[in-house]
Amino acid sequence: MAGMAAVCAVVFCTTSAKALPSWGLTTNYDTLNLTMTVQYSVEGTGSHYLVVKSKTFDNHSLLELLSSSDFAGEDLTNIGAKLVISWDAGFNVTNGTIGDILVVDKTGTNVLYDASAGWYNDTLNNGYYVYLDLFKDDYGAVNYTDTDADPGHVEVDDIGDNAEFAIYDDGDYYLDFEADGPDTIDVTQNWNKDGDYSGGSESETASVQTAGYDITSDETYTTIKVHISASGHPKGIDDLYYYDYDPLIDY
Repeated sequence: MAGMAAVCAVVFCTTSAKALPSWGLTTNYDTLNLTMTVQYSVEGTGSHYLVVKSKTFDNHSLLELLSSSDFAGEDLTNIGAKLVISWDAGFNVTNGTIGDILVVDKTGTNVLYDASAGWYNDTLNNGYYVYLDLFKDDYGAVNYTDTDADPGHVEVDDIGDNAEFAIYDDGDYYLDFEADGPDTIDVTQNWNKDGDYSGGSESETASVQTAGYDITSDETYTTIKVHISASGHPKGIDDLYYYDYDPLIDY
């Protein structure tokens, strides 16, 4: 594989080559935090034939990648932008259940960029993507609590699914890997005295790992570990609950 060192010594370059298109709004989302650690072996000295070194990447690093000409082609790092997982139906990858990773402005609702769009439509984002599937291996064991009253709430504690996280960029800033591992999801859906959905809360965590990808020029063996956490307070109906958990209860 080509070297990630081409990406400005492993710091993603930004550019202002074009204006961002309008991607619309998102109202049902969770704020995303991501830490990626790349451990890799380099040639040592003396009896130390190989030595493990590491680099760490975070939300800002991911925004730098998405600012590159391979993706948005516009600097997303200095405008108060943040990363979210959107559960709005219009931003769900292919099947209405896997939330797209979006870049939103500081209001949290104006979408500046859909980082996942290239996963299901290769005419978008040059076919490149940053992708997260919290339901890769279907559903794990679930605790489910229902107050069965108005007002009331449902609480779902999904204690063990399997998540997949992937980045694919086959352009100037080459980066291509898939990693999977366990995740947990907690969702609370509230409703008011009239039985109308009235918001709730949710949180997700995932720890994924993969090995063998050569993503920098001086690597021989590589381990990539990504820790993902997200949380939010959707208003009205919670699409994460409605699409992913409500159908499971109707049996």
